[in-house]
Amino acid sequence: MTGICLSITDFRRILQHLFVETGYDFREYAVSTLKFRIERVMKSYNFEAGEELLSFMSGNKTFQESFVSDLQISGTELFRDPEMWSALRKHVLSKLPTKKPIQVFVPSCVSGEELYTLIIWLNEAELLDNVELTVSILTPKNELVIRQANFNIRKSDQTKKNIELLDTDKTFDDFFNVKQDYFTPKLRLPAQTRFVVSPFVKTDYLNVFDLILFRNKLLNYNDKLHREAMHVLHYSLVKGGHLMLGIGENTGELFKRRFKEVVKGERIFKKNSF
Repeated sequence: MTGICLSITDFRRILQHLFVETGYDFREYAVSTLKFRIERVMKSYNFEAGEELLSFMSGNKTFQESFVSDLQISGTELFRDPEMWSALRKHVLSKLPTKKPIQVFVPSCVSGEELYTLIIWLNEAELLDNVELTVSILTPKNELVIRQANFNIRKSDQTKKNIELLDTDKTFDDFFNVKQDYFTPKLRLPAQTRFVVSPFVKTDYLNVFDLILFRNKLLNYNDKLHREAMHVLHYSLVKGGHLMLGIGENTGELFKRRFKEVVKGERIFKKNSF
């Protein structure tokens, strides 16, 4: 089978069709990443043209749910960008309020790698027992995957390297149990964890959260969705609340003055009080 090259016209038709039939909306995602994912699905089903995918998708609920899972941007290795995590503990976690529950939001969570990284790090900072966690997911299947937290053993070597670069004496074995072909965190989700099945940009929190983890998502959005996401993130945070973005991401020009970067280059931002 020759390489698949999905036309932009068919790309848009597929996303529009998926939205009409299921309500899942990927139309404002960056073209390059999503087009690659669709082509990968087509290859796995031996579809040579977008029309074949469209025909197979129509009315096929089982395939539609699987397709949505394939289009979501999953996590990477745990403790990715260890310098950022070290900066978070030193400059943010050590200063979080402890007289009230700490409200933490993890939007658009897919598989849980960075969610569990944050949980482990909150525990290391002796804050986990005081955390109320809200996790937004796109489908109920995401919650099942996140709760199971079975991470592919092939990612363990990179996770070990990341932990070695942290400001901690702990090792991989302190944080994880290793099974035959996967590893899983010793810590589970906090008791006060709430899953919300909703597209992230449709949530309407106002001045709720002390900390939001939203790393390596914005780079997959087009300009319009980027602005919408930043609007939700900004208004979901309390004044002085903190936002964690990916190393290659930024708040965008519209929100530049509404946040202050806590540690230059580490993409940890504090919401301004004005």
